[in-house]
Amino acid sequence: MKVIYLPAEYPTKDNPLGGIFVLDQAKAFAYNGFKVCIFYNYFLSLRKLTFKNFLKFFFRYEVFKKHKVNHRFTFLISTYFEKIKLFLDFYLSNIKLKKYIEENGKPDLLLCHFSYPVANTAAKLSKKYNIPFYVTEHSTGYFTNLFNQYQLKIIINSLNKAKKVFAVSTHLKNRLIKLNIKTEIKVIGNIVDPKIFKIKKKNRSKNLRLIIVCELVKKKRVQDLLQILKEIKPKHKNFKLSIIGDGPEKSNLQNFIHENNLIKNVKIYGILNKRKIANFMNNSDFLISASKIETFGITIAEAISSGLPCIIYNSGGPNDFVKITNSYIVHSFKEMKNVIIKNLIKRKKFDKQKMHHHIKKKFNPKKIVELYKSELNF
Repeated sequence: MKVIYLPAEYPTKDNPLGGIFVLDQAKAFAYNGFKVCIFYNYFLSLRKLTFKNFLKFFFRYEVFKKHKVNHRFTFLISTYFEKIKLFLDFYLSNIKLKKYIEENGKPDLLLCHFSYPVANTAAKLSKKYNIPFYVTEHSTGYFTNLFNQYQLKIIINSLNKAKKVFAVSTHLKNRLIKLNIKTEIKVIGNIVDPKIFKIKKKNRSKNLRLIIVCELVKKKRVQDLLQILKEIKPKHKNFKLSIIGDGPEKSNLQNFIHENNLIKNVKIYGILNKRKIANFMNNSDFLISASKIETFGITIAEAISSGLPCIIYNSGGPNDFVKITNSYIVHSFKEMKNVIIKNLIKRKKFDKQKMHHHIKKKFNPKKIVELYKSELNF
């Protein structure tokens, strides 16, 4: 079974967590009998452009194999002109596919992750080579007005040509239905590795140890969380917050921490790999999620698998697996503040084994691959 992945986001050296869940799925497919090849056209954002990375990203091409998955990457500078971006994505993927067919024969299917611009490319490749294509959608952009009308038109047209669409949550599926997507939409979540995110004995601490794992961008609302902790501190000083991640808001968050006397309570650790994140989770008391929208909430699922309860701002996607037996769901920052204070005074106990098995049963690699196999008719 030969599968070509066409992701719009995928981990790279300069962005190791970008689309990490796509890599998780590709590895699971590869270790369960599929021959997987990733076609990734990495359009470097103009906001990140420097002279140094201009030389790195000017139509650089790489071919390599890792985790039993073959990769064919093209690195190039992005453009503000959408038609040029759509053309380049198709043109480069078409070159890759021609070469792939020469070496391996025709693949059985194309599987996109995210829709723009890759579903448009897949639709054209599907028509040209008579290969069925499917789309797994993850994007929060449908809730945050990320896409302009032209992009939405391209997305809707592409999704309606797909053989089937997979949404990573019921919340996202319902949003896609509202866009008048006629293609059948099935819900299949992301993969959580129970071998990494498992229960380990915690070191004891007098402090309430909180952790947040996310890209440091405004939509993750980390500063709103810091504001809560600033308000809590005068009466309750026995807490620690570990921030795992990086992004454009990092300097603003560091300034807020210094200006509001939170240096002893809050620390930013930057980007860490999954095993190090799992170690942090094993030595924390709660994971916090402050986002207004999550289409799945992978770090939330990984925390629950680790036996770590969560305090989650109601964000849609996680509702498929979050329960009162494993987390708190709050509907305002005032409510989040009260939950933190409540657990500073007396911590609620959760059944960690049940938490781990709940996530393992739903999102282990073999389970997700079997769900895809049944929907792809293989």
